[in-house]
Amino acid sequence: MRIVMDLQGAQSESRYRGIGRYTLSLAQAVARRNRGHDIHVSLNGAFEDTLASVRQALGGLVPSGNIHVWQVPLPVRGMDRENARRINHAELIKEAGMLALAPDLIHVSSLFEGYVDSSVTSVNRLVHVPTIVTLYDMIPLLNPEVYLNPDPQYKAYYEGKLEHLKRADALLAISDSSAGEATNALGFDPARVFNISAACDSNFVQLPKNAPSLRLVKEKYGLGTDFILYTGGSDERKNLQRLVDAYGQLEPRQRGKCQLVLAGRMHHPHILELQSRAAAAGLAPEELIFTGYVSDHHLVALYNLCRFFIFPSWHEGFGLPVLEAMSCGAAVLAADASSVKEIVHERAALFDPFDVASIRERMAHFLDSDDDLDKLRRYSIDRARDYSWDSVADRFLDACERTHAAAERPADRPDAVDALVCALAHSEFEDVAEVAALADSIDRSVAPAKRKIMVDVTELAAHDYKTGIQRVTRAIVSEWMVNPPGDYQVQLVRIDRASRRYVCANEYASAHGAAGELTDTPLVCHAGDVFLGLDLVGDCVPFAPEWFQYFHNAGVTVAFVVYDILPVRHPEWWPGQGGRHHERWLRTVAGASDKLLCISKAVADDVVQWLDEQGVERRPEISWFHLGADIHQSAPTKGVPDHGPQLLERLRTAESFLMVGTLEPRKGHAQVLAAFEQLWAEGGDQILVIVGKQGWLVDELCDALREHPELDSRLFWLSGISDDYLDEIYAACSCLLAASEGEGFGLPLIEAAHRHMPVLARDLPVFKEVAGDHAYYFSGTEPEDVKQAVRSWVELYRQGAHPSTDGLHWLTWQQSAGMLAQALLGGVPARGGAADGGHTGAPDAI
Repeated sequence: MRIVMDLQGAQSESRYRGIGRYTLSLAQAVARRNRGHDIHVSLNGAFEDTLASVRQALGGLVPSGNIHVWQVPLPVRGMDRENARRINHAELIKEAGMLALAPDLIHVSSLFEGYVDSSVTSVNRLVHVPTIVTLYDMIPLLNPEVYLNPDPQYKAYYEGKLEHLKRADALLAISDSSAGEATNALGFDPARVFNISAACDSNFVQLPKNAPSLRLVKEKYGLGTDFILYTGGSDERKNLQRLVDAYGQLEPRQRGKCQLVLAGRMHHPHILELQSRAAAAGLAPEELIFTGYVSDHHLVALYNLCRFFIFPSWHEGFGLPVLEAMSCGAAVLAADASSVKEIVHERAALFDPFDVASIRERMAHFLDSDDDLDKLRRYSIDRARDYSWDSVADRFLDACERTHAAAERPADRPDAVDALVCALAHSEFEDVAEVAALADSIDRSVAPAKRKIMVDVTELAAHDYKTGIQRVTRAIVSEWMVNPPGDYQVQLVRIDRASRRYVCANEYASAHGAAGELTDTPLVCHAGDVFLGLDLVGDCVPFAPEWFQYFHNAGVTVAFVVYDILPVRHPEWWPGQGGRHHERWLRTVAGASDKLLCISKAVADDVVQWLDEQGVERRPEISWFHLGADIHQSAPTKGVPDHGPQLLERLRTAESFLMVGTLEPRKGHAQVLAAFEQLWAEGGDQILVIVGKQGWLVDELCDALREHPELDSRLFWLSGISDDYLDEIYAACSCLLAASEGEGFGLPLIEAAHRHMPVLARDLPVFKEVAGDHAYYFSGTEPEDVKQAVRSWVELYRQGAHPSTDGLHWLTWQQSAGMLAQALLGGVPARGGAADGGHTGAPDAI
């Protein structure tokens, strides 16, 4: 059964109160005890500042793709009458978003929300889905003279929510008291009301006497040696006026022992009223302390420090602070009323909440009787053991299963968008802007049936410079556009640098044969989608983090391909601040990513080592894959120049060595050229062919190549040739010479092996990972080192004893794309798999 839990109770103003803690703790426990049910969570995107914390709280319990965020046009605060039409639309959009998740049952964590904030709650307005609602209490309904009659607008709002409540299939009461209110005040069928009770979080425990937090909290709030504690809200039912009066009637010697501490988020007018009441009772300002909002960490310390905890409320749904205090070993005095007396059974601890003298008498007794106080503390500890979130979650799941089994289910549930369009058909709209905002909210809230992989092609869409990285991007995109991984659809995206926003790269996709939109449109994503930084877009780092936060808030998995971290390791190989910029990019993606996908195990090992060196604690999952080698499957460029056939014939007449790659300092071109100059000076007739564009920091080298006396004789430099021509160059040459001092993969080695071409390579770990025993290796950075390696290889070559690439196996781009999909998505098989005997097994998670 798929259970969708609406957790707005943990996002709204209620997050500062017991409802918020209850909502989140219940979700955690249900996810932990799930019984094999598919648990999903629905969140309101208007509470953007809560999304990350809720996700963090559910981390490891609910998959990120199961936490969904919906958006509605704002504002929707219920107390503002002009929002009525927007609230109507928002309720329908929210329900459509949940309907699109194909739920078997919906749980509403807190229905009576939205009057003072952007919560949007409703029950079965769009399509009937079995729905259960947590019922905390019916306090306003049972006390209308306090909570409803003074404010007719709120009364109408509350009564509207009651109508929603009546449409629920079942109610989850948190006490016998609230269950009784549902049946007696609402007339709800007792068979459809389940008391699942409550519990408190595991962090509410007894602390060691020397715990640092105890001293820090006393200092923070200016507390004396001992104090009486209350925590909670300040509305009338909390009965704080009588508490202050009772405290004021204690003997001066008793008040001298203990201050009265009122902890929690309270309305300022209420605080002023209580302070005035205290002054009238003759209390000194330091005797009554208001802490304001208190974190759970500080609240635990306060419970541990107090002489006793007092809870005078005359009406509660449960009374969570009572259980929290008991769990911390505090003695608890409580009102003999509503649900509170279900928790506290010890008669000596109870008082009449409407009688100031009764409250004062119990306080005075436990201020003067240490022995009875110790007995009450021991009782608290024993009683708290009767409550656990696991038990609450089990009762919750029991209720879900019974409700689902009893519900009538239509044979065919309507599509979410179709149902929403029908519901909105007769709506009136103020202007075009309102319609546009509504359409945008629907787009962001109602997830399509298929999840998508958003592949970043920013640089490729702007300029195809035919670099190695762009060749990889072209190849993977070409494969995935034809054969999308798993059940995903592929959406190409790019950063629009002018607006600093990601958009759908529809124009680029359509220019390369994709069907669909012809113009770029704003990017919208949903939970379960995946973002893949396949292209390298280093200059967009400054505004990328806010997009990654948006992705994470929406439940999108963020992954980046790491080709290498050479600029970080060797900044001297890059111009200007290239190394620093790349390190900034690496830090950003390492911090923002869920996964880093490296193009070789060597790169993955290097990234892990760098993270260790930097002391980075929060780490993404790191895995690796290998690149493909079939040029004709990587959307190759075409064309052979007129003089091409003559050059190809020349290369076949002698032992010719081919270097492939952009000319830049690390590639070893200068060392190789000097070595061949020595060979030629000594009578050698070997040919050196360099294929690659001029890069950076090589002006002197490139001038020497252009003016070299052997140019177009025994030295050839081919810049910017097509993939088609490069393929023929590979076939014509005798040996690939890979002299680079640093690489992420070494694609030319695979491309050479694809054509049965021998390889002479520097002994880099990544080259050995790719080629294994199928290449001849050299070391050293002097021309003499290359010269001797070439001579040794030529001697072996003439004897037919050189290492052969015939046994070196490689991936096609189809297989590479499948291997990447497996690393990215997990469980997606690499279509075609790696060729037998190769060095390209399943990617390792590190």
